[in-house]
Amino acid sequence: MPKGRKKPSQKPGSSALSQIEGPTQKDRHGFKYSQKKPTRNVRQEAQYMSVMSLEVHVNTRGTLVPNPEEDEISCIFWCVQDGETEINDDDDSAGITAGIIALSENESLAARISPTMVSEFEEEQTELDLLTRLVDVVRQRDPDILTGYEVHNSSWGYLIERARYKYDYDLCDELSRVKTNSHGRIGKGNDRWGFNHTSSIRITGRHMINIWRAMRGELNLLQYTMENVVFHLLHQRIPHYPFQDLTKWFTSKRPRDIAKVINYFLSRIQLDLKIIESNELISRTSEQARILGIDFFSVFSRGSQFKVESLMFRIAKPENFILISPGKKQVGQQNALECLPLVMEPQSDFYTSPLLVLDFQSLYPSIMIAYNYCYSTCLGRVVSWRGQNKLGFIDFRRPAGLLELFKDQINIAPNGIIYGQGRRSASHY
Repeated sequence: MPKGRKKPSQKPGSSALSQIEGPTQKDRHGFKYSQKKPTRNVRQEAQYMSVMSLEVHVNTRGTLVPNPEEDEISCIFWCVQDGETEINDDDDSAGITAGIIALSENESLAARISPTMVSEFEEEQTELDLLTRLVDVVRQRDPDILTGYEVHNSSWGYLIERARYKYDYDLCDELSRVKTNSHGRIGKGNDRWGFNHTSSIRITGRHMINIWRAMRGELNLLQYTMENVVFHLLHQRIPHYPFQDLTKWFTSKRPRDIAKVINYFLSRIQLDLKIIESNELISRTSEQARILGIDFFSVFSRGSQFKVESLMFRIAKPENFILISPGKKQVGQQNALECLPLVMEPQSDFYTSPLLVLDFQSLYPSIMIAYNYCYSTCLGRVVSWRGQNKLGFIDFRRPAGLLELFKDQINIAPNGIIYGQGRRSASHY
């Protein structure tokens, strides 16, 4: 360093930081998702959609999981949130009503727990009375959405299966808002797609949301247990107890053990509502249903084609157009497929050297843009088929003299369909 120049001063502790590598983990707690506030900056009107969460406790046989054909229901925990109040961290009980329906054949459970744990506590002498009391609660509260973290095995599905196996009692019809000619149903065989994607439980007049399946589409996690979802989404640690321990505590004579089970399930039903509220599942689904013009549950259960067609309906109606609805016979009379897209994939094998697979970037959209392929620019076929200019399942009627007028401004696709060129020639692309 030349004389007369001072050595640059270093801040204390700066030598301990690397200028090449950053910190190994910015979040020392390991959360995969940061806790965010609701995205609504402008105060909106309430959704007026009440949600009812439910969890079931069953005394199991040893280490076995609950079986609706063998194990009776010991206790039902439910929680209702009205549609006008949001859950916040300052007051968890705002707009929430929790209750317990317990089966007490010999000893009273209310005498062994604190009466301040829940808003409503009721005891029934038989399991059938337990189920009918739940039906009364649902009819009284009249929720729009029924939910549970794992609907089929530990929530509404277990109640419905138990009522059907043990008492031949159709609980779906009883929980429905319209009992006459109801289409309530449950079962993996009745609705295989619903069992694998949303929920196979159908209750007329009420939506059924399976939370863990909804979180599979919303969050990217390695495990979708309730404990893991709550940790990453709500930043809370909650315990997980095996069925054997819960059964031992619930059948214990000590009130402290029974309180463990009750607090465990009460926290779960409230966390169900917190997960839905934190992820804004209901509000975003409602907004998407308004935009697409479809019903609420179709956002979950229907595919992309149904949503695209619904959006096309909303665009076509102001222009005084209607979409064609073909019948089965018309669909069968369409021309056979002339060509299929070629997808080249490497053979399944063990490769000792790196394998390079090349693919086009946005190939189909690029071709459509380059050659102006669109339904609005389609001019029919070059050669008629059996005297008809068949396009799909309809006869396309091209105005006379149109091709002679645009003979230098057309593109002919490999399948013989004519399209009008854009403002620039295809060679410019």
